[in-house]
Amino acid sequence: MPFTFSWRGRTSEENMPSGLDDYPRAHHVNEGYEIHLDLQSWMVEFSAFMASFASLAKDGPKQAVYQANSERIKEQLQQKLYNGNAELYCDYVGLQWAPKHQANGQLAEPIEWRPDGACGKAFESSLKLPARCNQPYT
Repeated sequence: MPFTFSWRGRTSEENMPSGLDDYPRAHHVNEGYEIHLDLQSWMVEFSAFMASFASLAKDGPKQAVYQANSERIKEQLQQKLYNGNAELYCDYVGLQWAPKHQANGQLAEPIEWRPDGACGKAFESSLKLPARCNQPYT
């Protein structure tokens, strides 16, 4: 999605690319579909800074571009990351898988995780299901 940003390289266990390894993120990684609030906010500020810098450099065309970018990024932040029901901003992480548990606390459906990075519909697990990566419940 244009004018939206997400950290690349995160897993269900950590998000070292952001520098906020303990910042709560969704368990299921939807690479390419997520929008991270912290990075989106940084990009609003960075674009506004670059507009100010272009103004100091007396580069009107670049100032206009950076200012427009800042406004578009802020619009996306408002449209995509504001949850009106909860009245707060949060990451957009796409659909999340929720495990089903039996009364005894055991998982109701078998899950096999692949740690080798081969995930998705192209890679079946031994259960003949699309493979999942990065066991989030360790």
